[in-house]
Amino acid sequence: MNLINTAQAGKSLKTFITIGVLAVAAIGIAKGGQYVYTTYVGAGAQSSPQQVKASNITANSATIGWTTLKTSFGFVEYGSTPELGLSAQDSLNDKSLDHSVVLKNLLPNTRYYYKVGSGAESFGQDESGAPYSFVTLASGNGEGSGEGNSQTVTEAGFGDYMYTANPLYDLNKDGEVNSLDYELFKSTQ
Repeated sequence: MNLINTAQAGKSLKTFITIGVLAVAAIGIAKGGQYVYTTYVGAGAQSSPQQVKASNITANSATIGWTTLKTSFGFVEYGSTPELGLSAQDSLNDKSLDHSVVLKNLLPNTRYYYKVGSGAESFGQDESGAPYSFVTLASGNGEGSGEGNSQTVTEAGFGDYMYTANPLYDLNKDGEVNSLDYELFKSTQ
């Protein structure tokens, strides 16, 4: 008699576990796949970029850098329109936590849009996927020629260069054009 009860208990336990797993899956689906996303796709969050920054911006080049929590290959999709269209690979051409991609042959005084990629995904600056952007320096700014900088800082220019690493508008030399630089500019006017 004891054997029959053990077999029935084993079947009941299997049935209970199966129903439990199905219930958890149904709840996940009812919540828009949140459970499934967290469990299976959530690993992609470790590839999402952090500390994305455009630096070393010249009239014809810029360096895009970022970090990830998981080693991955890095790339940048970029272009002079938000539709992008061009791409460049991480200069290390290997999996890394720190990524750096140099964009070359850019046009002077042009806004470039970009998304950074880690692994197989590319990421914009927010959940909407909107690309980041920067503006290259104008040509004739004395780069490499030994001449002085022929560009002047203007109030209107802050609209174009805000949140970039443009060295002409980064008045406090903290690596980013921001409201502190604008306030410095206004205090000299």
